[in-house]
Amino acid sequence: VKRLELMDDSGRITAVFWNEKADMIENIERGAYLQILNAKVRENIDGRLELHVEDKAHIEVLSRDLGYLKAYPKLVKIGDLKPNMNYVNVLGRVIHTGILREIRRSNSEIERFSTLLIGDETGLIRLNLWEDKAELRNQINEGDIIIVLDAYTREWLGEITLNLGRKGSMIINPDIKEIGEAPRYVERTSRIAEIRGSGIY
Repeated sequence: VKRLELMDDSGRITAVFWNEKADMIENIERGAYLQILNAKVRENIDGRLELHVEDKAHIEVLSRDLGYLKAYPKLVKIGDLKPNMNYVNVLGRVIHTGILREIRRSNSEIERFSTLLIGDETGLIRLNLWEDKAELRNQINEGDIIIVLDAYTREWLGEITLNLGRKGSMIINPDIKEIGEAPRYVERTSRIAEIRGSGIY
């Protein structure tokens, strides 16, 4: 079995490919276009709809390929991020890179993560890279531009964080001509009396 996240301009859905249908899409890349005929719709345990592609379904990989950036046109400014957002795409400049760390979960499993500080003209946010994504920290330098795809936000101690896990991905130093103007960040100095509640200063 293999799962893919499918998206068009009206929304997104998980497609579950079974047996030989899973083999057919084994090497498919993000940004490719699929035409799927005769798939079945089912509800998963969370109540969300899924497409199940089984023996009687037909799959065709179309020649049109819009690539990463055109397949993910909606980039969210850092200042517009709110808690508990899912499938978020953010363009930012790396301000600081942290070290690779490990934490012990309540089930005694060890989980690895690393943290970046990224910014644009609207603000700063911590980007946590989890599990296999934690290794990306070794490919990133301060000043790099990154696009984070399919990330999610959470609130911790009053601070919103951006998180990249197993289902997400990242583009490091994309072709700026394809996305328009590079994200700008101007370092600001705050006086002590100007510090309010939560946030990064």
